Amino acid sequence: MSWIDIILFIFLIIIVYICFSTGLIRVASVMLGMYLGLQVAALFYKIFANITSDGSAASTMTNQVIWFGILWLVWSIILSLVVISFTKEYSLPKTKKWGNIDQVGGLVLGIFAGVFGILVVSYVVRNTVTMAWAAAQYPHNYMEGIVYGFDGSLLMSIFRTLKVVFLNVLSPWLPSNEIPVFTDKF
Repeated sequence: MSWIDIILFIFLIIIVYICFSTGLIRVASVMLGMYLGLQVAALFYKIFANITSDGSAASTMTNQVIWFGILWLVWSIILSLVVISFTKEYSLPKTKKWGNIDQVGGLVLGIFAGVFGILVVSYVVRNTVTMAWAAAQYPHNYMEGIVYGFDGSLLMSIFRTLKVVFLNVLSPWLPSNEIPVFTDKF
């Protein structure tokens, strides 16, 4: 277990706790916003990457990863807030039976949402640092520690397996089947 695992695990625990206390309907709204944000990011990341790159292959790939991450994060937040505004008055009754279902449902969906969110963000960070480290001709500094931390991470190896599952489930509905943020080859 590396230090990256500890950081990712802490974020996952925080997200799952927030989802547990928020409830099923709100977490489902956020998951819908994350999915719609993924659609928007998959549509537009190449356009922004081509505008901001200098034309080289490395610059274009770096910009694609960074722009996908930025667009996904921003549009997921915006679309989640929009969906939550429509579902604000809907909630399960706060009785003992329904309150437990609301919390357990939020917990279960929160695990999926947390894993998916951390998967995307960790791949963006990992691939951005890996490309910056390669562009700097592999110096022995903090970037090397981050790259080796991600490569030796137990959670990242689990995320690599889950990435295949997420992409197989989502790929029929994605505008482009290949998203550069999820590549392992740099």
